[in-house]
Amino acid sequence: MRLFVQETNHGGTIGYVGTPPGEALITNTASSLPPELKYLEKWQKIEEEKEKVVDEIAASIKKRLFKGDPYVTGCVIIALYTRWPGQGPSFHPFPQPEGNGELPRYGLLELSGDETWVLVDGKFRQNALSKVLSSMTRRREELAQNPIPVIFLPMSDPKQLEDLIVRMQKSARMVTRGETIRTAIGDTNSVYAGWLKGDDEPTHPGAIAKDLVNWTFNTITNRLPKFTTLSTLYDSAKILDQAFGKQSSPTPEQIDERYLQIYGIWKLLLEEFPPFHQAVSGPPHRLPFLREQLLCVRPTGQLIVMHVMALAIREQVSFMDVVQRLKLVSWEMTNPLWKDMIIVEGRVNGRSAATQLTAKLVAYLIGIPSSDSDKEALRKNYKKGKEDLPPPLFKQQLRAHR
Repeated sequence: MRLFVQETNHGGTIGYVGTPPGEALITNTASSLPPELKYLEKWQKIEEEKEKVVDEIAASIKKRLFKGDPYVTGCVIIALYTRWPGQGPSFHPFPQPEGNGELPRYGLLELSGDETWVLVDGKFRQNALSKVLSSMTRRREELAQNPIPVIFLPMSDPKQLEDLIVRMQKSARMVTRGETIRTAIGDTNSVYAGWLKGDDEPTHPGAIAKDLVNWTFNTITNRLPKFTTLSTLYDSAKILDQAFGKQSSPTPEQIDERYLQIYGIWKLLLEEFPPFHQAVSGPPHRLPFLREQLLCVRPTGQLIVMHVMALAIREQVSFMDVVQRLKLVSWEMTNPLWKDMIIVEGRVNGRSAATQLTAKLVAYLIGIPSSDSDKEALRKNYKKGKEDLPPPLFKQQLRAHR
């Protein structure tokens, strides 16, 4: 196949803009991907609840076609994938007038036939067009030959293609934070969050059963029998990772080692901290009741606990000693200690500043060492609308194991 195209540059990736007939686009776009790209098919499928969008676009195409209105569609993006560089299309530019080197190059794009056409962006439009073509007899040929603007991007690197598809999916629609975390590329905290909920067992042990994790939304509704969220697991991994010492460009071995450190903190809390232990080992239907009663069982409260553990990491105090003392904190939602700091007008204040301030208060109460300046800052922030800081729960501070 040969196409008249314009050569273009897309952030350093050379592509070609052409207008193949609609039927050629439908026919050539791969219905199934090569084995090394199979894992990308999940982004190519249209969820059942979104089929209505395809139907609406198809109805619009038919309406415009039979009214005689011009059918205009936005640009579709197709990756021309080949397993090896050099197997893909070749571009034959037309001669340019002298002195016009800055102008775009036009020419013929010759396809070798070895390319797999991978749909990167435009799946709703392409599916709608396919649906209309398969159901029409009258004026079908007119639509089949209607030129569709396409950006062709030659590629032979599956990871580069994956990155492109994920980025286009995110920019094309609203996504929840949970989905953003699940589809993130090159983010170790996303990896840790998935492993914590058991995505890579037995290679990496999971800490929390998948059915106790709300991986879709950042919050948990009152009656939902879930313990935590994927967003909370991600934030906890980030908090602990930074406390242990954020690594730049970690090796796979370093990632495994760091995960075991993060997993170890979660495992200790789930086994030795009664509110967490009851939440994950008791009947799920009791989770809404526990959340209603105890601040630390709520996702924001879990992050407070993780910030406390991060302070323990930095001060090098015994994790077990910290957990033993956390048991004696009054975590009831009705505790006046939390009022106007993390509980505002009866609702949990999920802002990061409030979460960290509450963690510093808890660390002070259980005797995690801190500098005089940190104590003074805590005192000033706590006193806004309150009396002075309450006395610590323990006379002796925890000792560092250096």
